[in-house]
Amino acid sequence: MEVVVAVKKGILLILSLIMILTFSAVPAMAEDVSIDVNSDQLKAKDSYITDGITMIGLDDYLSFAGADVVWNSDSFTITEDGKSLSMSVNQLAARLNDSEIKAPLAPVRVAEQVMLPLRFVAESFGYSVSWDGQQSQVTLSRQESRDNMSPQELLAKSSAETQKINTYSMQGALDMNIKLDGGGEEMPGGAQKIKSQFYGQMQNDPMKAYTKQTLQPEASIPGLDGTTIETYMTGSKIYMKMPGLDQWTVMDMPFPADFIKQQQDIQSNPLKAVEQMKEIGMLCNFGNDVTRDGQEYYVVNAALDMEKFMEGYQKIIGDVVKSLPADLNKGQDVQGVMQELLKNMKLDYYCTTYINKKTLMSDFISFDMKLDFTIDPSMFGIKDEKTGNAVISMQEDITGEFKITGTDKPFVEPDVSAAVPADQLMAPETAKTPEATETPEVKE
Repeated sequence: MEVVVAVKKGILLILSLIMILTFSAVPAMAEDVSIDVNSDQLKAKDSYITDGITMIGLDDYLSFAGADVVWNSDSFTITEDGKSLSMSVNQLAARLNDSEIKAPLAPVRVAEQVMLPLRFVAESFGYSVSWDGQQSQVTLSRQESRDNMSPQELLAKSSAETQKINTYSMQGALDMNIKLDGGGEEMPGGAQKIKSQFYGQMQNDPMKAYTKQTLQPEASIPGLDGTTIETYMTGSKIYMKMPGLDQWTVMDMPFPADFIKQQQDIQSNPLKAVEQMKEIGMLCNFGNDVTRDGQEYYVVNAALDMEKFMEGYQKIIGDVVKSLPADLNKGQDVQGVMQELLKNMKLDYYCTTYINKKTLMSDFISFDMKLDFTIDPSMFGIKDEKTGNAVISMQEDITGEFKITGTDKPFVEPDVSAAVPADQLMAPETAKTPEATETPEVKE
């Protein structure tokens, strides 16, 4: 029985870890090509070489350059740092600012992507471009700065400023497109579109976080319409109120206190924060400065190098698991399960941070995330009687924006005094009644 409970604790642990750390065809002459941008390897999906010219997808270029694009039928204009380059599909003629120029190859449509001559476009916006024929690699370099700060340095400085504010709130909206396939059977109705309203409040010292998310599917889904999920975290506990349960549950925080303190120290130290960004494969660039609600903002775009992210993330998970109490590893290898989940996960993450030029606070954060992963239930000691150990797969496409509000307002704690240990709900045969459950300490 102890092993069963330990396994179920492990399942909750894995879910908590995930929650917290929350082909187009190419021409026949195509040749594999790698692209290095400011010493970061770019994972360009559709790049190829034809007639000695490297072609890259417009979306990939916009992503690593931080540029904007405006379309007019088959013509488009790329803008960045006061420069504009206008081109048209299947035409060599182009315009850089007010000058007429000619591209070596015309932009072409390949499936759903528009391909551009990389060197021509990159050099138009100030990149130095070199070619290594033996490695089939294009190298682009360009020094970007805002007030003598690189994109990584500006993000780190903004994070440090946020750490100085002890409490703040977040609110925003998400659009989610979710497809679930379990045991060979898709979710009823196929892919589901769900809108979500999000509210959160954060406190740095002592660490506390509260989030509330309300889900509203586009088509009615039994048990999900108007569903609200609440989570409250302290330095030692995680409290959750899940759909269908008018009851807070509690479990131990899977991250040790030393690890949480270490992460807070990193976020308050710009040099350490920049180093961690590099370790987890965060690729940053500047977008065009904008004005929102009368305020001027720096714009920093960030994407993830998946290979570096996996390496850095596994190291973090390894450090966390080593610090866990022995009973949480009983009956299963938590670190092994996490590594298996990561191995079967594909993540495409891109976010834009709007940093207030006066306060250096990140007032707005928008993001676009695509997540595709598979789970083998047997990893958690679960076996479905109908499907056996059929693999569950999930594809998620999530876009949204958060706004930071309510800085330095008092943190409002939810009443979790009657919270029930989470493993009791997972193992009703061993559960105690709520009256017999010890009330966890809430005030840290």
